[in-house]
Amino acid sequence: MMGLRYPRILGKQILKLIFLILLFICGVQFTRYDRNKSREISAQKDFDHRSVRKDLNSNKSSRNIRKYIKLTKLAKSNIHRAFGGLDSNGSPIIDRKFKYDRAKQLDYIPSVFEAVNHHEVPYISENITKMFLVLPNIKYEEKVAILTPVRNAVRALKRFGEQVGKLTYPHELMSLYFGEDGSIDNTIEIANITAHQLETQRKFHTADVVRLNISGGFHGSDYVRHKPEVQRTRRAHMALARNRLLRFAQDQNKFDHILWIDSDVAELPADLVQQMLFTNSDVVATCCLTKTRGHKMKYDMNSWRETNNSINKLSKLEPDYLVLEGYRKSLRIYLPDLKSEGRVVPLDGVGGCALMVKAKCHRSGLQFPEVVYKHHIETEGLAKMARDMGYSVVGLPFVEVFHEV
Repeated sequence: MMGLRYPRILGKQILKLIFLILLFICGVQFTRYDRNKSREISAQKDFDHRSVRKDLNSNKSSRNIRKYIKLTKLAKSNIHRAFGGLDSNGSPIIDRKFKYDRAKQLDYIPSVFEAVNHHEVPYISENITKMFLVLPNIKYEEKVAILTPVRNAVRALKRFGEQVGKLTYPHELMSLYFGEDGSIDNTIEIANITAHQLETQRKFHTADVVRLNISGGFHGSDYVRHKPEVQRTRRAHMALARNRLLRFAQDQNKFDHILWIDSDVAELPADLVQQMLFTNSDVVATCCLTKTRGHKMKYDMNSWRETNNSINKLSKLEPDYLVLEGYRKSLRIYLPDLKSEGRVVPLDGVGGCALMVKAKCHRSGLQFPEVVYKHHIETEGLAKMARDMGYSVVGLPFVEVFHEV
């Protein structure tokens, strides 16, 4: 009996060993699969590094760009702070306890998970931000049309002309067209004066005012115009105005890029055009912020990236349901919160505060949806449509345009 017992024990041990070996092999295969999926997910986020390296190859002497690559890698590693992380659905876990020290600039780049806690956008040390704004020393030849719809914009046009006039992109390569849309003040007269000054004093190639002759839309205070219940009608009207102004501009010249700038911007970076051209992308948006008592605050909530949670929510909505940002808690990540990912980041929605689109994309049929397209309309709808057409949609988290309060 003892002779039979030992072979049985030995057989059980062999079976256990075989089971452990099979379990180990399965674990190795699963790890390889998970790594491959991670590479697929991160491939789009590494877009900005590939672009910069390509530029580096053509500008061997640019030490600043080398520093930028090094700093971007440092930022992406998030070694300074590690808040939250991602939940099982890929959305940021928010730590409500942390607050920025408003009295000083940050000497690090906040992680996504830290940034989404706040409506305020912190000031980051200039020694850091300048590395994400360095530009190659090249000669620019691309023609840019600045398109700006205007309505009852008298109080904003003088400042707008000053801000656009200080852009450092070659003025002879820029044209500007105001699209007047149903003003009840003397916007037409002031817009004509501003256009004339840009053409004669600032030496723009062309500057003119176009009457769009569109009825409807909403007049009144910001409070009335920004009520959620009027956004479908209001933004459909805005999309119609943009599309009509776009068609006029396309008939005037064969531009390389269309740059949409809101008439009520308060401050533009002087190198705005060059920064947007740097991406070599089809659709490019900048951060749109306001300044309140010296603090930077998020303003345009239309430039964002989807999360797994937001995508899951969209899948449960009726096809014509219009999703609006800025009115309630969002499941998305806004552009100003994506600085830790680098200079150029992929987006799913864009705003129109400062928005550049390659003219060839518009000529191929890309426009601002005047009806709900995949739960969005106007600029956000354009971003969704651009992605469906195979065009790149990106944002510049370090390039900040300030809107009037």
